[in-house]
Parts: sequence; C-alpha cells; structure tokens
Amino acid sequence: MTKKLMLITPPYHAGVVEAAGSWPHIGFVYVAGHAREAGFEVKIYDTMTKNHNFTQICEQILEYKPDFVGTTAYTSSINDAIEVLSITKQAAMELNKEIITIIGGIHANFCYKELLLEWNNILDYVIRGEGEITTPELLRAILAGEPVDQIAGIAYLEGEQVRVNPERPFVKDLDSLIPAWDLVEWEDYSFYVMPGSRLGIVSSSRGCV
Repeated sequence: MTKKLMLITPPYHAGVVEAAGSWPHIGFVYVAGHAREAGFEVKIYDTMTKNHNFTQICEQILEYKPDFVGTTAYTSSINDAIEVLSITKQAAMELNKEIITIIGGIHANFCYKELLLEWNNILDYVIRGEGEITTPELLRAILAGEPVDQIAGIAYLEGEQVRVNPERPFVKDLDSLIPAWDLVEWEDYSFYVMPGSRLGIVSSSRGCV
C-alpha cells in the first residue's frame, strides 16, 4: 500500500503576508514532487489560505489518514505549526496508527534543538536546509527501519540527546527540481487587486544575499 505524506501550512495570519494576495507554498510544491517521485502519495493542505481552524485541520487529517505529516514555520508562525503537530499526534491516537511528524522552515533550521527538546512528544524530525532531497530519503529510511544517522540535513532526538547530521549541500541546478503543480488547488490563490485572477510563484534563486 502506498504511504501518504500530508504537507500542512500552519493557519497563521498576518497582514504583511496576506495584504496583496494568496499564493501557494512553493517549497511544498517541490517537496511534494520529489516525495511523489519516490513513490509516496502526497497532499498539500494550505490551512492558512483556506482559513481553516484547528478543528477543521484535525478533521482533514482524520479523513486523509497520512503516515507522515510535515509542516513549516518562520518564527512568528511556530506556535501554530506546533499546534498542527500536536493535532496530528492526537489524530494518530484516534486512528490507532503511528504518524511521523516533521517540521522544516527557517525557524526549525536554527532552533531545532529547543524544538526537539521542548516538543519531544509531538515532533519526530527536523528538516534543516533544503528539503526536496532530504524528505524522501528520510521517509524511505523510516519505512525500511534503517538508521537515519547518515541522512544529511536532519536533526532528531536519540534518547535524551539531540542528534544533528551534517548539512545537505545546496541544490546547484534549480531546473532539476520536480514541482508538483498539479497538487496545487489553484482556485485558492489570487492577486487581490485583480478580481478573478490566479496567482502563482516563480522561483529563480534560493535565499537572500
């Protein structure tokens, strides 16, 4: 049976982020493409744009029954991301199955230690840096019951100790990435000053100078 990965954007809201429009999480589009290429079924769930609350998020998790849930956060959205992971573990108990939780994004990249130590009951792995190659490698290793200590770009708790593996090199050729554009629910995304428009993103580089 094909294993399922659910990528959830936290339901964080801020005027500066949502002033001009709503747009897909392009990082999830790439991660989803590579995870699907590796044989996983993937769902991108943008709770921020859908304006879903935590009750609705729980309902969606229960309906999809994922084997893995990944979320992302910058510092201002970390509390909502943690709540998503907490809901995921609650849903896992209700479904009577294990759901592995993963978080990436800029906050987790730098604050992985405090996240793993403080939220060890709900957070299983942190993806550090670019996640397109790391995520499917991690998922395959978990399913195979293989050690994850050689997987670049992750941090995790081993007993009471935080283990951080070597960083994964940056993707040098962005054209080699596999975007899963068909998993985007395009009707959710619009440039507000143009009623009826559809809004997408082009990624021409990585990071800030």
